Amino acid sequence: MRRLRLRTATVWQLGLIVLTGLTAGLFLIRAFAGRFIIQDDARQFLAWTARLRDPGAMAGDLVADYFHAVSPPLFRLAFALPAMAGIDPLVTAKLLVPLLLIASALAAWRVATAIAPRPIAAFITATCAMLAIIHEDGIFSATPRAFFAPLFLFFLDGLLRQRRIQAVIALALLAAIYPAPALVGLTMLGLSRLRWQGSSIPRLAPGTIAFVAAATIAVALAVLPLRQETQRWTPNVTLAEARTMPVFMAPEGRGNLVEADRRMHWLCSDRLGFVPSVVNCHGDVSRGALIDIALFILPVLLLSARALQHRWRGVIPDAGGLMFAQAFVAAAIWWTIAAAMAFDLHLPGRYSQPVLGLLGALALGRILGALLADPIERHPAIATALGLLLLPAGFLTPKMRLLSPDDDGAIARIAALPPATRIAGIGDTLDFVPALTGRAVLATAEHAIPYQLGYFRAASRRMADSVAALATPNRTAFADFVHGYRIDVIAVDRDLLAGKPLAPRYATLIAPGLSPGPTSWVATHANACRLYESRTLLLLDAKCLVRPV
Repeated sequence: MRRLRLRTATVWQLGLIVLTGLTAGLFLIRAFAGRFIIQDDARQFLAWTARLRDPGAMAGDLVADYFHAVSPPLFRLAFALPAMAGIDPLVTAKLLVPLLLIASALAAWRVATAIAPRPIAAFITATCAMLAIIHEDGIFSATPRAFFAPLFLFFLDGLLRQRRIQAVIALALLAAIYPAPALVGLTMLGLSRLRWQGSSIPRLAPGTIAFVAAATIAVALAVLPLRQETQRWTPNVTLAEARTMPVFMAPEGRGNLVEADRRMHWLCSDRLGFVPSVVNCHGDVSRGALIDIALFILPVLLLSARALQHRWRGVIPDAGGLMFAQAFVAAAIWWTIAAAMAFDLHLPGRYSQPVLGLLGALALGRILGALLADPIERHPAIATALGLLLLPAGFLTPKMRLLSPDDDGAIARIAALPPATRIAGIGDTLDFVPALTGRAVLATAEHAIPYQLGYFRAASRRMADSVAALATPNRTAFADFVHGYRIDVIAVDRDLLAGKPLAPRYATLIAPGLSPGPTSWVATHANACRLYESRTLLLLDAKCLVRPV
């Protein structure tokens, strides 16, 4: 009987890996379908990676310097080691995804079998976890948060199976790459060391203080290098400042935190909210918020309540139930601290949302597994047919957020420019330039991240100067811009020179009313200085533009 059960478990585990493989294969097909396809957030976090091929690349570039600093050293190492073997960082960013997906599936299976011993129930639990992972873009992003799911799952596996060294190593690795949820995990580790005697007040297990102290030191040492590297970009924006800054009020912006009426949604929003926003979440009482609460919070609370009720009655609850209670309490503690210190500990949602999204999916899977295990075993043919119909559809509809520039020709032309080329201008194509070509761009709206004012003020000033230079009809003013910033190439959308207004996202970075137009110096002298042109974009020789007529 034991051998049969092990064989059955292996079949279900293999099924989970095959389904995850469908997602991995689909990602690789889409990611390598074109030369210049890249993950959305990778346009920011890989803006410095030309330095892996050439340490002197993008020297003194603000964008590259900043995103190199905010990329944790261990994350940088994940790209540096393949680069030593000649693998392009953009290729590494894509190849990491299937590895992280399979690692997540293996870890999810381990966690599922620890909290739901029946193979079919474990399969349902792990499947729910993987569906939640792939329908949130983090694991596909090629950013530090891509590593969250497998590392946190391996931490949970160590926590559940009392493998303390495994749990601490997983936490330390997570802290070295994506610190916020690692702090939640550390608190869970401390809570897991509480011991009850019947219904009495909990006490610390023997050796807890030394163990938790050692784990805390490991996590702190992992976080410290990143903390030191980002200090030069302080001060961090404050809550009061965020309420007055247009960049935080733009719905299409990277830093949208504040509504038009200056309100902030603390329950459910992408960056601030406590509740995971897997379903689009537009406010504290929106339909999306209710769905997210039902899917990810209620299952955690139900299993937590049952475990705590058993504990209060003197019945030893299973470790899985207590894990959900520990996760909810730890996430609530750190979310509250981050919200109170906004934004010195970065965004509050980074502490609660990934943890509760993953734990909520595991809790939902455990509940569904308990309800469906018997009916599935009684009617295996019907269950198999439904599974083959529904599950591949879930695994073949991931949230990947793969992007490519509108003008591949412009990217190819920029990549052919000398490595020391510095580009300034306005246009969506420029968002892709640092990561895809390794060429320096003075400023882009995509890279103007507002959380650390030491960086944001410099980036927004450069953006405003770029717009002013493209708008001025005065050759001297334009020449001062080119010489002051040592610009080699001007890139600009043709429509802007024809008088089309700037896109709304630029209005959060510059003074209102300023825009290029047909009477600007660049517009009236563009024909003689073209390096490249397409239907939408012009690349112009900046040195040519500043020559006296």
